[in-house]
Amino acid sequence: MPEGELSAKTETFFEMCPEARSKRYLLHLGRIHHKQGCDLLINAFVKYAAQDPDLYLVMAGPDQQNWRGELEEPVISAGLTDRILWPGLVRGDQKWGAFAACEVFILPSHQENLGLAVAEALACGKPALLSNPGQHRP
Repeated sequence: MPEGELSAKTETFFEMCPEARSKRYLLHLGRIHHKQGCDLLINAFVKYAAQDPDLYLVMAGPDQQNWRGELEEPVISAGLTDRILWPGLVRGDQKWGAFAACEVFILPSHQENLGLAVAEALACGKPALLSNPGQHRP
């Protein structure tokens, strides 16, 4: 569990990512990396977004492979660029604030298993959705 009040940490996250303030959002917090299955999450969000026009997606983490441009192609085609937020790397209180304010933490993966971020989301009382890496291929 994080130390201190989560509400103060949430404010720290919103200072970093003001577009998320007062929004309902799904959270991916981890590397923007092929192994992480970010493409699975983006594609699922693009398919679902029309059903819930008030839902946003926060893709928090470093883009080590410069993959964001490719990931944004279906987002641009669907006209959803304003509903996916890319705050970059979040750490410390910003990270805990991102968890505290999200609706759900999502960790899709092509080959990785349970990560520390899942435990952190659960420690903040948030549900965590995981993929089964053995059931799909990139």
